[in-house]
Amino acid sequence: MTARAAHPPIHPIIGHERAQQVLMAAVRTQRLAHAYLFTGPDGIGKRLVATRWAMAINCEAPPKTGFGGCGACRACTMALAGNHPDLIVIEPDGLFIKIEQIRAVQAALGLTAWSGSRKIILIDQADRLNQEAANCLLKTLEEPPAASLLILISASPDDLLPTLRSRCHPIRFSPLAPDALTPWLIGEQRWSAEDAALVGAVAGGCIGRALAVDPSTLREERDQIDHWITESCLERTGSDRALSRLTEGAETAALTPEQFERTLRWLLLWLQDAVRLIVSTNQAGALSRFPSAQRAARQLPIAACSDLASQLHWTWRASYRNINRHLLLEQWLIALREAYLGSPHRSRSQEPTAP
Repeated sequence: MTARAAHPPIHPIIGHERAQQVLMAAVRTQRLAHAYLFTGPDGIGKRLVATRWAMAINCEAPPKTGFGGCGACRACTMALAGNHPDLIVIEPDGLFIKIEQIRAVQAALGLTAWSGSRKIILIDQADRLNQEAANCLLKTLEEPPAASLLILISASPDDLLPTLRSRCHPIRFSPLAPDALTPWLIGEQRWSAEDAALVGAVAGGCIGRALAVDPSTLREERDQIDHWITESCLERTGSDRALSRLTEGAETAALTPEQFERTLRWLLLWLQDAVRLIVSTNQAGALSRFPSAQRAARQLPIAACSDLASQLHWTWRASYRNINRHLLLEQWLIALREAYLGSPHRSRSQEPTAP
């Protein structure tokens, strides 16, 4: 199956107000580009916005305000049911989007629009176009058929051919702020404030990621990360066992790109907690998601935290290249262990105060 109708949107659009305003202004003024590139992290809502926007473009009774179509006309009803003939979604077939899929797009664009408006092609994970497919799509973008619109969606736009990017109007999607996502999870998902805050933090402001996880599973993961850091980085005795535990955990965390990214997100949250505790004037009363971070904050130098943060962000960026993920993670954990064990063995309450 190389092309299919779009699935109906399931979740409400949270945030992305600026993107919605720009897209609806283009519809209402009839100043649509022939191709758009939606970029931003996975799970942020790019495809949901694209699907709702496509409904607005072909809606038979478009509302004058708000985002999307009316939701009640024949075109909107078909789009919501996932069988509108003028709204086609292309996704990777296996690892890549292949040239046969793009040829199917070209064939679809050669047909007259069923609704009399536009043929809309939504290419999800467009960065997964293989070379042949990308070159084939480029020809379509260079000479777009009349009454057509292409929406490319990508979390890694730098992996697209520059010539493809240059022919698309960019729409950037940013992660939601915690004060937007957490209240929604509490109100709509009926989660506790603690679970919503934890899920929101791990999801990185991406509603799709938040809804794909179970809070109880995340709590277990957090506890495992906490024990792992304690055993491998904070124990002064049994260094051989600690380093063995460090290596084993790094190997497990690096098994898949998804697990590796999830582990990096946990480590970033751990480091954020440690820094917040270090600078807190009431360390004993400050809350932490990780008991080990509270322990580390009593003797981890703030300068070392800055270095660890820089190294963690570098590790995150490097992970997208063909680099040994296990080795990257192991190096960061060793740096944390050395920063903690190399600092003076005393709590902040024992440090001399300024006169």
